[in-house]
Amino acid sequence: MEAIASGLLDELKQGGWLKTERQFDQETFGQLLKIGERVNEHFITWNMLQQAFPPLRQFLIGQGVGFTEDNVDNVWFYYLSSVFLETTEFFLKHLLSALRWKSPFRGNVTLGEFIKALKTKCPKFGPELAAEVDVPLRNAIAHGLYWMSRKP
Repeated sequence: MEAIASGLLDELKQGGWLKTERQFDQETFGQLLKIGERVNEHFITWNMLQQAFPPLRQFLIGQGVGFTEDNVDNVWFYYLSSVFLETTEFFLKHLLSALRWKSPFRGNVTLGEFIKALKTKCPKFGPELAAEVDVPLRNAIAHGLYWMSRKP
């Protein structure tokens, strides 16, 4: 991803899409840094949950408050999906903050619109990034349009 992101930024710069340092909104950038810290804390919490979940799972079931073998894994899944959605939105807002606001990167574009625009404006690294970002999966999770089935 580092090579793709670096190449993508180079392509955006060559195309005149990136803001200069003076054009950055300091308040927005400050907020993005704070959001980045929050996202990082969620990753730390996710890693702890990953390690603690096997014994936590049995503990939750044993409390008799409604957790069962069939639904306790939702705790894990919902936290995972929350982190996933937060990082995709952070990624989008972070890149949009560095771009000049002109078509097709104007205003409040969706992740799908953004990836589509990158594919056309950055012919080398846009498609490479698009191959790494699963917009339909992100949208399915964000809108609750996924199926879940338990398989052994």
